[in-house]
Amino acid sequence: MSEVKGTDPCQRFVPGHAVHWIHAKKSREGRSPHPSWWRLVSCDDDGYVVIERNGASRQLWNHNPRTLRRRAAATQGLIEYRKEWGLLICHRGGTNYLFNVADPTGDLTPCTQLSRTETNAHP
Repeated sequence: MSEVKGTDPCQRFVPGHAVHWIHAKKSREGRSPHPSWWRLVSCDDDGYVVIERNGASRQLWNHNPRTLRRRAAATQGLIEYRKEWGLLICHRGGTNYLFNVADPTGDLTPCTQLSRTETNAHP
């Protein structure tokens, strides 16, 4: 079984932001045995992402382009796109790095992050 890793401390679990653990878990259930592989064409500093497959391209948005670029570079730009879950996945050495992506024509919201004291608090 492969490990799943989050990508950053954002606490906004909407398209384009952090991947909630339930979202990650549900995306694995009923997964196709034939993943949809795409190539990362560009990932701009403003979060706009272009992926391409068989001559077709798709524009998406993610709030953490720097990490997405770094993880995709480690896979030579080959990523899995799970459209039905709004996820880009970089597979690397048994670890899957998930990126929640949004339609760039929609409402793109700023990140929210927990303060240091909230992060260290125990319920």
